[in-house]
Amino acid sequence: MNFSLEIKYEIIKKQKNNEQIINFLNGFIVGKANFDLNQNILLIIKDNYIKEKIIAFLKQLKYEYIVEANNLVIKSYNSVLQKNITKLSSFFAGIFCASGTISNLTKTSYHLSLSSPNEIFIDDIKEKLNSYSFGFNKYHYQKKYYLYIKKQEKIADFLKAIEAIDSFFKFEDNIIQRDYENNNNRLNNIDYSNIEKIAKAHNEYLQNIEFIEKNKLQYHFNERELIFFKLIKENYGDSLNAYVEALAEKGIIITKGGLNHWIIKLRKVVKSYK
Repeated sequence: MNFSLEIKYEIIKKQKNNEQIINFLNGFIVGKANFDLNQNILLIIKDNYIKEKIIAFLKQLKYEYIVEANNLVIKSYNSVLQKNITKLSSFFAGIFCASGTISNLTKTSYHLSLSSPNEIFIDDIKEKLNSYSFGFNKYHYQKKYYLYIKKQEKIADFLKAIEAIDSFFKFEDNIIQRDYENNNNRLNNIDYSNIEKIAKAHNEYLQNIEFIEKNKLQYHFNERELIFFKLIKENYGDSLNAYVEALAEKGIIITKGGLNHWIIKLRKVVKSYK
């Protein structure tokens, strides 16, 4: 089951009393319905569970309807559609159950959309939703009008608004897990980059030390500097901090800045003889 359907099953189960059901049905009709010349509501519901729940709601409210395969016909929309929405959470839940989609949690980006075949309805929905700062945008595609948001915090807020609490926590857990994995990968990349830089630097140190030894250029350096060069050869890959500590044990007190100065001097001497 995809994440969109999980949310739809969760929210449709929560509609219990008549007020919730009336508002939910109004949202569902707004999101899915077409109307015939006799002012009947035409619904095509492919998911059997959702269709059974909608039929149960209609029975509970004593609305007249006809079932024809996947088609559900509700008689006289004027007696069904309410002008005053009294429970927005159920109304928005109905819209999502009818036409909503959300990107699966395996996707690398987030996207939630609602739709309706009726532009008047979609404009009204947009105005209602954006009065709560959701920031829904609208577009038209293949005879339907869509509203969508992409910001993860707005999607999370919408899931809370339609009282899809289990789905909200699942969505939040996915964000946390993804952020953790991204940060972990970023740290691993940084570590690998640092390792490459350190290895390249130490290879240069060793090559320069071998050059001065091969060409008998040690006279350019004092005893402390030569001890440091020997440490580099014996402890390849150590950090400058480690060299500072090792030299201190030999009675040579120097900072990392001082060691950098010796390394620069080594490089300059080698360069002058190449």
